[in-house]
Amino acid sequence: MPAENIGIAVAPDGGSMGAPRHQCFGVLALMSEVVLALAEERARDGMLAVGELKRILEMARDAGSPLHRAFETQEARCRQAFRPAVRHASSRNDVFHRLMVRPFETLLEGDTPGFPRCFLPNYFELVEAAFGDKFKHYDQRAREIFQDMLVSHGNGLAWEVFFDDPRARAVLAHGLARLMHYIESPAGQWAWLTCMNRQNVDGARPTTEQAELVLATLRATAKALGPVHQKSG
Repeated sequence: MPAENIGIAVAPDGGSMGAPRHQCFGVLALMSEVVLALAEERARDGMLAVGELKRILEMARDAGSPLHRAFETQEARCRQAFRPAVRHASSRNDVFHRLMVRPFETLLEGDTPGFPRCFLPNYFELVEAAFGDKFKHYDQRAREIFQDMLVSHGNGLAWEVFFDDPRARAVLAHGLARLMHYIESPAGQWAWLTCMNRQNVDGARPTTEQAELVLATLRATAKALGPVHQKSG
């Protein structure tokens, strides 16, 4: 049987393909709907010859077709959507907190984050317990570095630039060393379990796997930054 006589069944309902999960796939949904509409229009007894399908697709690929223009427009949108966002450090609030989250900030991202942001208060409670009355000292030092860089860079200062500054990295190294020393102590182990098992306002708490993932990342980062010699107290 010649290929052009092979029939393709066409659904009679002509329903929408549904909204795309990502905006960059919007043009794909549009093309599916257009091709389906044309196929239904040209179908005979619910069947469409392959030759007709080829002509429909040729129309869709034509440089002057609405679909072609839609693809060009969508390409520009996709480039913009996938362009890395520059996070401007426009506020001095919680600078040290942000610095202490730096080791595992990638775990906060994505549709199913390794450690959801709603559990950050649990972590911050642990950090403040680990530093005690020294927390204000570390927080003030981080703010001083931030303010100095803000004078140099202005409001265009990005958090990544702040994080990469040698002074900020030194504060992070010292902070992580102190935090890990605390977590490995009996009091710190108890605090870790207490903080990570505390429910948030929605009644949720980190799972054991989520907490262990953060701990492993903190430990690996502290090791990568190298040993830090601190004065006691």
